[in-house]
Amino acid sequence: MFVNDNLDTVCSLVEQAAENQSMAEIDTQIEEALERRRRHQATRPNEQFISPNLSGWALLVPPPYRQAPGGLNGEQLAIYEDFGRQSRGIPNHVNTVSQDGGRQMPDVLQDQFSSLSSLPTPAEAPAMPRP
Repeated sequence: MFVNDNLDTVCSLVEQAAENQSMAEIDTQIEEALERRRRHQATRPNEQFISPNLSGWALLVPPPYRQAPGGLNGEQLAIYEDFGRQSRGIPNHVNTVSQDGGRQMPDVLQDQFSSLSSLPTPAEAPAMPRP
């Protein structure tokens, strides 16, 4: 009974501690990148910031697919909207049997090696006991 009454309190304390710890960790991880951006903004406010960690190939991406500072452009957003409008239902497969079933070759090897099925496998005990 005691555990059930205090379960919400304990969970909220653990969540709060995890949030505080993770926020401090995130701040230390991104501190250097944020400082670089602040210095760039202070010294060259009219120039676009390009991270030194950015690959040179990223600058060669054509405009319809390039990342923009304001987020997605209209063409990029249209791709997501079109995808969202597609049906999420189960595909309707009318015929699940292969259409090539009549044209497949018969299993020729089955007839040639039908006697091998009577041989014991290494996992089976031999038909005749060993002396």
